[in-house]
Amino acid sequence: MDGFEGTWSLLLPPDYRQCRARPLEDIAAFQWECTNRVILEDLKALDPGRWISLSYSDLIGNPAASLKRILKFVELDIDSTLEQHSCASPAAFPLYRYRAGGGQMAYERARNITRPVIS
Repeated sequence: MDGFEGTWSLLLPPDYRQCRARPLEDIAAFQWECTNRVILEDLKALDPGRWISLSYSDLIGNPAASLKRILKFVELDIDSTLEQHSCASPAAFPLYRYRAGGGQMAYERARNITRPVIS
């Protein structure tokens, strides 16, 4: 993109040009903050019955209950296979973390992680 070294990745929020010559972590933080702010503002304009929120800690702490809540909201039944997977320990699913190096984004499988990690 004009004015940026390398390629722009992911979202293009309003006022993105203010990120010129900023480090990658500043750009990523700007994208996250701006996008979430716009989402929350837009949700205020919708009827509360048209959306639900779910915290990451609820999803990880009780995936079965979280999934049932989502499916109830969208008026779908849970099948036995999905229910079995939703009861699996979060440790059964691989977690990945960002690894910087060589100017490229890379992800490596993280081991022994019990909560989100920024590295």
